[in-house]
Amino acid sequence: MWEALVDTDTVMNVHIGSSGWLAITAADAPMDVMITLQPMNIVQAAADLLWSKPIKKYKDLKIAPNAPEELDAVLKANNVTDDETNKMTYQNAMRWYHWDPFSHIPKDQATVGALRKASEGHDVSIQALSHSPKTGDSAKNWQERMNAATAMQK
Repeated sequence: MWEALVDTDTVMNVHIGSSGWLAITAADAPMDVMITLQPMNIVQAAADLLWSKPIKKYKDLKIAPNAPEELDAVLKANNVTDDETNKMTYQNAMRWYHWDPFSHIPKDQATVGALRKASEGHDVSIQALSHSPKTGDSAKNWQERMNAATAMQK
């Protein structure tokens, strides 16, 4: 897989579920607790990946970004210029992915703020699944599946 990623110049994206493990808490804890703990798994998975043999062996391996707000805060705290920020964010992504998004949408309409404004009227809020009216009995079934998966991991 590693060689194929490098050979095809493909960027590997790491997702919150990348660790393959579930953070398990008390049996009576709402599933929101488990969901909240999932970033702990990605930190462990990212550390495992960062210090792994493939990272050392495949020097041209590309692994992708975090939330824009978190990155913005770090860049501002370190007085990173706009030119440097552009190079570290979208310009690198454009080069890595060999894609020019501005051929499809004007640059001023592709900022995080502009895209969020365009999504107004759509519910993109973070919601507790255990309190969602759409889940009904499925939340209980989901918890049972998670408990079974945890038992299999042990």
